[in-house]
Amino acid sequence: MRGILLMKVGLLPLLFVFSLQVFGEVDQSVKEADSSRNGHKESAALWLKQMSVAFKKLSYRGVFVYQQGSGLETFTITRDASKGRSRERVIHLDGLPREMVMSERGLTYAAAGKSVTSVKYGSLMPMVGKFSDLFSEVYYEVRYASQRIDRIAGRKAVVIVITPVDRHRYGYHLWIDAQSSLLLKSVMFDVRGNIIERLQFTQIDIDVKLSSEELAAMNKSNVTSNQIVVDAGRSLEVGGNWGWEAGWIPNGFSVKSVTQRVPPVSEHKVDTVIYSDGIASFSVFVEPEKSGVLNQESDRIGVMAAVSKVFRRENSYFHVTVVGDVPLGTVERVAVSIRPISKQHVRLKESKG
Repeated sequence: MRGILLMKVGLLPLLFVFSLQVFGEVDQSVKEADSSRNGHKESAALWLKQMSVAFKKLSYRGVFVYQQGSGLETFTITRDASKGRSRERVIHLDGLPREMVMSERGLTYAAAGKSVTSVKYGSLMPMVGKFSDLFSEVYYEVRYASQRIDRIAGRKAVVIVITPVDRHRYGYHLWIDAQSSLLLKSVMFDVRGNIIERLQFTQIDIDVKLSSEELAAMNKSNVTSNQIVVDAGRSLEVGGNWGWEAGWIPNGFSVKSVTQRVPPVSEHKVDTVIYSDGIASFSVFVEPEKSGVLNQESDRIGVMAAVSKVFRRENSYFHVTVVGDVPLGTVERVAVSIRPISKQHVRLKESKG
């Protein structure tokens, strides 16, 4: 199906874009953790708040490995948080030379021998954003690991375990730098303990003053051609009118945003709804379908699960795609429950799981 095939073109750029659209900037509520940095850090959940604050405020450079399934890649990252800025540069060290630069102006992605691509959204450390929103500990247990202290990249780290209470979301092991509260290692696992995603720094310099050369490399303002601008779309009131409903949503998930937009890869307006529980998230896309063929396809591409479904309503066909960092069974159940509501402009319903 079209939605799933598009994901296979480039998973990492897609994951970065998806993450920022879902989580955005660090939630205002985490600022309360800033006042606790000089106090006692007794709560495991408090480390998550401090991690989000540190990620926003500290400049650093490092080398990390990123694994999804059997795929493993190595990257360098440079982050500039000076003067209230938020700029990052990531370089692929394996395979075709590629780099990504994120700033307030957007995300620029460049590969050797190919045109530069610039999009409006981006986040180069997507796993950090997962923990920047408030989330309910009703659906996750947050605790210290049995081995509370470990070493990552030569630095002392506090190990936090986040365990879901059901099979509709993933769990996490986090290694957080004991001195700065930056994330040094993250492992996402399923109910069987299988690793879904892993990020780990092998070298990192924290709270550094970046050189003029490093700062200049983040300036991509000269990119003026071959750009893809992601239409922000028309935002609708959460809980308002969008013409569709989900017959089933897992407990703890709520609507984060509702938009209508015309994406660069489609000529039709796409209705988009993003659901989140504060850590996990998934998006529902609905658009007209011209093929007239009823079909359904499922796939898991690294950390992202995707389901595409074509259904008929009277003489019209519609394409539903559900994509998220949740188990495949979860997005499949959501996808088959999406249906048009018979009365136009009816309030969006959120079902109990």
